Amino acid sequence: MRTAALIGVLVLAALGLPGSAHADLLVRQMLTSKTLVVTPGQSVPDRADTVEIWLGESSARVIREDAEYIFRFDEPNLYILDHDDQSYAVLFLPVDLPSYLSPGDPTSLRLSDMMKERRARAVVAKTEEQKRIGPWNAQLYRYHIVSSLITIRSETWTTRDVGTEVQGFFPRIQRALLSLNPGMRHAAVELTKVKGIPIHEIQTITTRGVVTAIERKTLEIRNADPPNGFYTPPSDYEEKPFDLAARVLRH
Repeated sequence: MRTAALIGVLVLAALGLPGSAHADLLVRQMLTSKTLVVTPGQSVPDRADTVEIWLGESSARVIREDAEYIFRFDEPNLYILDHDDQSYAVLFLPVDLPSYLSPGDPTSLRLSDMMKERRARAVVAKTEEQKRIGPWNAQLYRYHIVSSLITIRSETWTTRDVGTEVQGFFPRIQRALLSLNPGMRHAAVELTKVKGIPIHEIQTITTRGVVTAIERKTLEIRNADPPNGFYTPPSDYEEKPFDLAARVLRH
């Protein structure tokens, strides 16, 4: 599992934003990663990525530099867009990777064994610590995830200074994106205990001898009007089956 695959992982009146019954909410975040420890002879460059999370009445869209996802909570489906191939795959929410394995298929059997081997455990703790971060009142959560492959430790400050309905989408988005990684399904459920929108997060990720520090900062939260059809795949994109084996090989 690449560290970059997890960077993704992981919305008014109180903010003084202009009220609108129809405008969606746009959350812009900056993710930076810095490698602290590498194995001998290995070089891992630092990264900085901007993430946009759009939240509608019953939909969401996550736009990262390396991936793009559409959430339709009313269906409920997750659309994974592939702009290079001009295609998309559809997964039922909540994501359950084992359901996409083919019984008796040798590749599926190997993937099933790998998911069992990598099954992760997670523990979330809500602390009593609170503070002001920019215009937001924030609450501190600590969590850690441990598997045979990876260890993640996080301190996350979240805010609930937004509409109660849209902020509830964030745990569901995080659960879905984390569940796309083999073995993370049960850990992803535990992480739904982190409530609100992440405002500032520091993660330390250890995998295969590499230690990486990831920082997530929310830059802005504001009302915005998305283009028409924003929460559906482009009309000229072709639907293709979700290829679990190809995804695991990439990550």
